[in-house]
Amino acid sequence: MCDTGRRGKCSEVIQAPAGALVEVGLPADHPPLPAGAPVYCSSSQDVKRRYRHSRPKSGLYRTRRATRVAANLAEGEFVVTGTVLPRRANEPALTVQCLLAGPFPPARDTAAMAQAARVAFEKWGDTDFEMEAFTFANHGGRFIPISRLNQVRRELSEGLSAAVCAAVAERVARVKSAACGFAVPSAKPQAATFRWSLKIDRVSFLDDFEPSDWDGIAELTVDIARDHPALLAENLERLSSVLGRDRIRLALPALTRKWEDHGLRLKIDRFRGAGWTKWEAANLSAWTYLGLNPAEPTHNIDMATDWSVYVVNRAAARQLLDMGVSRFTLSPEDGLGNWRSLLGEFGARATLIVYQDTPLFISESCAYANLIGGCPGKANCRFESMEMTSGHGERVTALDYHCRTIVLNHGAFCLSPRLRELAAAGAESLRADFVYRPYDPATVRERWRLVRAGRPVPGGHAANFDRGMQ
Repeated sequence: MCDTGRRGKCSEVIQAPAGALVEVGLPADHPPLPAGAPVYCSSSQDVKRRYRHSRPKSGLYRTRRATRVAANLAEGEFVVTGTVLPRRANEPALTVQCLLAGPFPPARDTAAMAQAARVAFEKWGDTDFEMEAFTFANHGGRFIPISRLNQVRRELSEGLSAAVCAAVAERVARVKSAACGFAVPSAKPQAATFRWSLKIDRVSFLDDFEPSDWDGIAELTVDIARDHPALLAENLERLSSVLGRDRIRLALPALTRKWEDHGLRLKIDRFRGAGWTKWEAANLSAWTYLGLNPAEPTHNIDMATDWSVYVVNRAAARQLLDMGVSRFTLSPEDGLGNWRSLLGEFGARATLIVYQDTPLFISESCAYANLIGGCPGKANCRFESMEMTSGHGERVTALDYHCRTIVLNHGAFCLSPRLRELAAAGAESLRADFVYRPYDPATVRERWRLVRAGRPVPGGHAANFDRGMQ
């Protein structure tokens, strides 16, 4: 199209709709443009008037460090001390001192000398500093030329810049060391034994266990959310006679609705009052439920965390240990490459799940009610589970749990055929979970034996074991 300017001349104008891909030809001698470089379009006054843009241009504003300067002028020397003030409580102040040798003659006007010194040290120019306070001591009434004041100011600025850069480099090195400074150990031969543990959400799952099935179990974790408190208390006492109370840990659920809160608190009070001191957190809310302060290590509670309190790096692991956690559980969504570094550093404190029905997702709405077009009411509902096929052709199982839908893969996550690799990676604590799915006791016993023997479980899959999280 033709655009007629103020002088009546016609010039070619090209219009393109918003979001269109436009190719712009460049002259043969154009400079190289690296991929991803920002490209700016100069605009006419008409465009600027129509589209106001209040964002400042890059480089107009910068963060400057508040600095205090103390200058002391004597006959034989001029000493200037600059201090960069800290920006947070745990940051140290940075101090640099510059010295200029005299002699310095008497000043004709000491007040003018003090003012000249202040003006000279206010001129920080294109540096990272701004003067927050300035003091000038000249008890001998001496004079120093402006040129030498500027010289000292430049030397002080360079020294402060070097000190700030060194402090930043030291802090970055410290953070890198804390986050990823641990050297991954070389592969080691398979451990003779693992520290095995079990997790269940219904005590009846263990009804078919024989004495040999209990051998070598270092710990049993019981989710307290599902069973009735009276039945749970009775079964826990029965299990205590088999394992001993010190080998049983009570687990809190990852999700708690408001209407579930009261019942959960009653259970917690009951079992804490009965002397149960080993607990597992599947959510940081566990500290609140148990009346603990995350900033202070626990003394009367042995706290561990489940995999839903994510630990996928050493910073998260160290944070939990600082909170008093005795052990944490690695995420089954992770892979061997990342596990190797965590297992190598934290050893037995890092529990690795080798069998679990990991939820694909948990929904607060009922899948069955959505399917039939409405809820029949809890008294009339017979929904327990149903098989479905995803859009990708995957078979999944939808389970009802207190009107919440839990969707599981058709087969369980299982690493039992990879025990040798786990041992070589440094795994010491392994766990098998039988939660969510309504197992019968015979199946639990059979699969527990397969897992501990390093044999595959029918339908099992290794998830992200080889590729890791993408």
